[in-house]
Amino acid sequence: MKTTASIPDQQDGNPVNILLIGNNPIEMSRIYDQLKRATGVRFITNIAFSLSDGIAKAVSTKPSCILVDDAMEDRHISDFTRSLTDDTRTSDIPVALLKSSNYTSISASGIQEYLLKEYLDADRLTKSIRNILKYKRMRLILYKSYKVSKRKIKQLGF
Repeated sequence: MKTTASIPDQQDGNPVNILLIGNNPIEMSRIYDQLKRATGVRFITNIAFSLSDGIAKAVSTKPSCILVDDAMEDRHISDFTRSLTDDTRTSDIPVALLKSSNYTSISASGIQEYLLKEYLDADRLTKSIRNILKYKRMRLILYKSYKVSKRKIKQLGF
């Protein structure tokens, strides 16, 4: 399933490639519809119905962001984020968790954003994806600056 629905301030003007992972087709279609309704934004959305399929699609489609439904088991979500982080092909892909309730606690390293599905509309989803992508860009900028500074310090003989 794919849809095209561009973040106005996106630097390259290309559509945002999103991978949506969940095992509930009704919930996934609701989130998919929210992505389609986003105004002024162009998303290309791929859907996976299992975390293992999600890893394979993350490698093959190289999404800008991954949205994971919390209906998956906590342990499996943790394993999923660990697998993404450990693989150099997917380690830079940010992950957001779509939560059904604020009362359940899922703590998995590698998740940059937690979104409550109950209050999620096209505008909130777009803003969250924009923030995730800004965070990703900032992390890359800081990492590059770190590498340059480290090289300069080595050149000075420290």
